[in-house]
Amino acid sequence: MTSRRILLFALLAAPASSCVDGPFPIVNPNDPLMPLEMRLTGGTDTVRTASAVVQFQLVTTPVVTGYAVYWLSSNPLWLSSTGSGRFVAGALPPSPQTVLVSAAYGNREAFA
Repeated sequence: MTSRRILLFALLAAPASSCVDGPFPIVNPNDPLMPLEMRLTGGTDTVRTASAVVQFQLVTTPVVTGYAVYWLSSNPLWLSSTGSGRFVAGALPPSPQTVLVSAAYGNREAFA
């Protein structure tokens, strides 16, 4: 009976130990442990006319593709997102105003 227990233990333990060859790199950008640098490029710091188009691009290091980026404006009345980093100026404010543009990528955000 003892030899059967040893054989059973050896058969059960072998597959478990042969599958472990980590640690595995973290490649999911939604994982907060993944090192991911994000920054916005392009755009302009001043919009002078209604209907002006401002284009931003999200740059990530390392490069990550296949996930949706959500573009946001702190004041969509003055600068609204049309998607893909493109913003259109709406009604111009009576005095200069600051509008914050951001790109949300999973649980992370970059600002311009």
